Parts: sequence; C-alpha cells; structure tokens
Amino acid sequence: MWCSGSPLGMGVRPRPWRRLRPGSFFGSSCQSFPSYTHFQMPQNPPLETTPREVKRRLDAGESLHLIDVRDPFEHVQASIAGAELIPMRTVPARLQHIDATADEKPVIVFCHHGMRSLQTVNWLREQGVSNCQSMSGGIDQWSLEIDPTVRRY
Repeated sequence: MWCSGSPLGMGVRPRPWRRLRPGSFFGSSCQSFPSYTHFQMPQNPPLETTPREVKRRLDAGESLHLIDVRDPFEHVQASIAGAELIPMRTVPARLQHIDATADEKPVIVFCHHGMRSLQTVNWLREQGVSNCQSMSGGIDQWSLEIDPTVRRY
C-alpha cells in the first residue's frame, strides 16, 4: 500500500523505472562489454577410453603412460608390455609421481575389468590429476580385442 503516494511515506510519487532498449545494459551499450560467448572452459578427457582407442593412440606414436592398478599376483598372471604396476591401495602414496607423469603425457589406468581403474581415475581427478583415463573392460577386454597372447584369468 502506498502512503501519501510514496512507498516511503514522503508524499512524493517515485519515478517509474526507465525502460531499457534491447541490447542495452543499464542504458549503456553492451558493445563496451567483452563478449564471452566464444570462451570455453578447458575440457578434461572423458573418464573412460576403450582398449581399441588406446591401441590406436599407441600405434599412432602417442606417448601414453599405462598404469596397472591390480595386485602384484594379478600382474604376474597377465600384463601389458610397458605398463607400470601401481596397486590401487598404493595410489595415494604415489600421487606425486602420477601427477608429475600426467603433466608430461596422458595416463591410462587399467585393472582386470575396469571397475578399480574407474574408481582410481575418479579419485585422481578429485586430487587435481585431470590428464588420466580409465581403460574400460580392463586387461580382460585388451586380451579379447587387442592382444590374445595376454592371458585371460
């Protein structure tokens, strides 16, 4: 309710709000403000990649760091040449090493079927290591699709 014609009770009618023209910002032209429509936030790689994609990247000469997060007894049964064994339970202690490696080249994490590696990549990303991916299907899928000489267990 208006008191004496004013919301403040002073007997003065308030000035109506000035209608803004389209394309104006408080009466001034938007042209004076920078446009951010072209700005994009840096994108992390997808959480997962496939064994075929990893093989394609390796064949193309891309330098990848493969990390096997299985336990040592699993690594003895089957392994991918050149992969570094860092059991999942030791990843927090090796975080600085993994982070430094990810600064140099993409890190591909794998396990038996892809569940532990996905959990590890999620944790690494929470710690700020963004240049890492989990290999879906793990070493089992690698054996089926890429290298049948890798023993399945």
